[in-house]
Amino acid sequence: KTRAKEALALTTQLGPTFIKLAQALSIRTDLIPEAYALELRQLQDAVPAFDSALAKAILADELKVSDLSTVFRHLSAEPL
Repeated sequence: KTRAKEALALTTQLGPTFIKLAQALSIRTDLIPEAYALELRQLQDAVPAFDSALAKAILADELKVSDLSTVFRHLSAEPL
């Protein structure tokens, strides 16, 4: 059970891609032990928010623009 809690903490530290993977795994008890699945199911409803400023900085960097309004008409800071 302790290792399962560590897996949950590590997943949230690794970010959105790993959280999505853990969400998918949390319903697959044929692939992972039940204790891990139960812990990872917490990510189904209680995912920590990703910092909007950081997300915008990553987008700007990836799109090679300094102003995201040149690419997007509207970009909400609120998560969906």
